[in-house]
Amino acid sequence: MELFRRQGIELPDPFQTSTRPLPYSGQQWLVDAYGSWERVEQPVIGCAVAMSIRGNVDHIGVVVSPQTVMHSMRNVGVVMHSLEREPIAGRIRGFYVYQR
Repeated sequence: MELFRRQGIELPDPFQTSTRPLPYSGQQWLVDAYGSWERVEQPVIGCAVAMSIRGNVDHIGVVVSPQTVMHSMRNVGVVMHSLEREPIAGRIRGFYVYQR
């Protein structure tokens, strides 16, 4: 959220705007919580990355360079991974850009 705020994009609070109980599909969460996300074929800096960790899309990251995604993991903290290598490459289910 902070990365988007620094770009001048104010995202609504997903816990205030979503009517569905959490957790559920990360991909659906983007659509339900924010409604203004558009799927794109190629990653662009600042876009969200929907990932599958335990089968369904259940994890979101942010592209911070042409080949790098930043995300956080419980008990680990914030981590950076290559979009083109495992463990992330095989888990990517889509890239999404926020439409103002």
